[in-house]
Amino acid sequence: MHPALLVPDVVDCIFTFICKEADRQTRNRTFAALARTCSALSEPSLDTLWSELHSLYPLMSCIYDSNAKLCDEACFPYSHVSPQAEPLFEQRTDADLSVFLKYAYRVRKLIFGCTSGWVPTESATAVTDHLGAIHVLHVPTPLLPNLNHLVWADGLSLPLLLPLLNPRLISLRMLSIQWSPKFTPLFLSKIPGFCPELRSLTMRFQLLEGFSDQTLAASCLSRVIGSWKKLEVLHCNPTGCGGILSLSLLSSSLKILQLQVDNSSVMDLPANSLSFPSLQTFRFSANNLGTAFSLLQAMRSLPKSIEIDLPMHQFGDVGDGTETVELIPRLIAQVASCDILEEFRMRFSTPGAIPFNICDMLRPLFVCCNLRTLRLAV
Repeated sequence: MHPALLVPDVVDCIFTFICKEADRQTRNRTFAALARTCSALSEPSLDTLWSELHSLYPLMSCIYDSNAKLCDEACFPYSHVSPQAEPLFEQRTDADLSVFLKYAYRVRKLIFGCTSGWVPTESATAVTDHLGAIHVLHVPTPLLPNLNHLVWADGLSLPLLLPLLNPRLISLRMLSIQWSPKFTPLFLSKIPGFCPELRSLTMRFQLLEGFSDQTLAASCLSRVIGSWKKLEVLHCNPTGCGGILSLSLLSSSLKILQLQVDNSSVMDLPANSLSFPSLQTFRFSANNLGTAFSLLQAMRSLPKSIEIDLPMHQFGDVGDGTETVELIPRLIAQVASCDILEEFRMRFSTPGAIPFNICDMLRPLFVCCNLRTLRLAV
């Protein structure tokens, strides 16, 4: 071993050079080789190699491989074990978790349902099988004690999520969870107790077809979201006025708020009913202009960064047609403080030629003296 490898700055330089490699597979192979061939770089290489996983299989294979021989013996216990030795055999059937635990504590980020370069997407069935094996083998929970970031995939139920939650978790993304009025509120209410220090939350639910009690869903979600007093980033799809008004409970800590509103019930939001003093970025996606106007008018003040997405906008789709997209910058200029607004982005669709002058549309924003970013996408 070269003495230079004992200098932390040299090791950091080597790792920085490896991490610049664009191909994730090449990076992982390099770190795996360092872990096997250099004792000085073994531990930091393993930490980097296992820090981010896109599948549970690498960890679960440690259990499967360590217990493969034991499983074979369990299938034919009397082929080489006498009846008198049966109690000893029963003691040996406990799973060997030593290799699993050696690597589980190194995992910092776990991403399901996403691809990154060569990394394949693990199916919901495979994740269910792995977590089922953990239950059968009585693996201690939390499964990954140092996990900080977790992305939950579509099609995975909430009960499977609980063994992965731990007090060190600071970021949780549940991209698409189907709401069930029978068990969703029960398991949803348990989540804050497992990860009380959460800072970033993405929670998007799909209500079942024909589900009419949106008030119950909004009340449950507001209670759960309000349980995280330190939440700084929130991305959700609230239902109705009650669901949006309840977000004011996070006003003291919330810095980034992203809403996906796809129903017209929020058009009844009272003016100046939303206040977020610490908010720095406000993003929302709406399916009609009425929803967009209602949200903007409900904000008592606007942060320095605003981003609006109107993918389904049609001219004259609300009211008598007098509310058109070119009025949004005027409304923002009225609500936003002239010396606070720094970024404004808006994307909207149009069925044909734009029936107004873009320069005239943006003119109300010119009074915002600190505006640095202005982006309009049609």
